[in-house]
Amino acid sequence: MPIVVSVKLVTPWNEPAEDIELEDGSSLADAILKFLELRKRKAHSELEKSLLEPEPDVLLKTSAVTVNKTMCDSKADLASVGIKQGDQIALVPPVLGG
Repeated sequence: MPIVVSVKLVTPWNEPAEDIELEDGSSLADAILKFLELRKRKAHSELEKSLLEPEPDVLLKTSAVTVNKTMCDSKADLASVGIKQGDQIALVPPVLGG
């Protein structure tokens, strides 16, 4: 039975979260990878494409991830963290400043 979770890529533009459908028993990593795949297909601007450009594994290792506003302890846990119907996931990519 499929579940629906909300995933948000935190950007300076404060874009809304997107609902994605996954199979019951999917992991947090599964949800993020599916979200990134969908985002790449929808990307309109070059800047947005560049945010999504890194390989998913690199982005997952360098980004902060929260589930229901709770920070995930370690990147190694993403594949083992189960998700459930209605969970809210946020992916916060690294930023560069000057």
